Amino acid sequence: MGLISTDLFEDVSAACHGTFWGKVNDVCQENIDRNRWELKDLNTYNILAPCYHHPEVQETAFVNSSLPSSFRKLGETERPFPVRKRTAGLSWPLGLPVSSGHVTLWPELGGRSLPCMSDELATIWLDDEDVRAAIHAKPKSLIGSWELNTSRIDYTHDIGSMVEYHKKFTAMRYRVLICCGDHDLCIPFTGTEAWVKSLGY
Repeated sequence: MGLISTDLFEDVSAACHGTFWGKVNDVCQENIDRNRWELKDLNTYNILAPCYHHPEVQETAFVNSSLPSSFRKLGETERPFPVRKRTAGLSWPLGLPVSSGHVTLWPELGGRSLPCMSDELATIWLDDEDVRAAIHAKPKSLIGSWELNTSRIDYTHDIGSMVEYHKKFTAMRYRVLICCGDHDLCIPFTGTEAWVKSLGY
């Protein structure tokens, strides 16, 4: 999306030698920090959406912000922040390493909240009776309003890379649609491009 300059991209690439994760040298880390500083005001999960926040956050969160006040106002909401902690029950926090075994849920991360997110539209959509009928969910009158609850789910990381599965099924002539947007900084399209290229497509 052209969010950072070519110079910054070249600096971080040269300093990090293609490794931007885990233990990196001091010059690499300095360049990564510069990169993060340039992107600090953006909604990490949708760069074209405002960063949802409580009005009181204005003075502290945006003290060094280059965002115009009109854009910051778009994200103001009186809804309590705990609502947002359940929005992405299985989303992985940016910068937290992924390891084998139990998948840690957001509530287990000691109160860390997911920044910039609002589940208001998803809730309205999932509470619509036509939507509920289409996805074969019982009506609200029987089971109440939709609510995300991941506390009873126990996932483990045990597969590793899915590339071998993609190779196997495409070799069997299964048709595949790969869809990847370019608005998400947390799960960027560059990773998708890399594994698609590794398949030879």
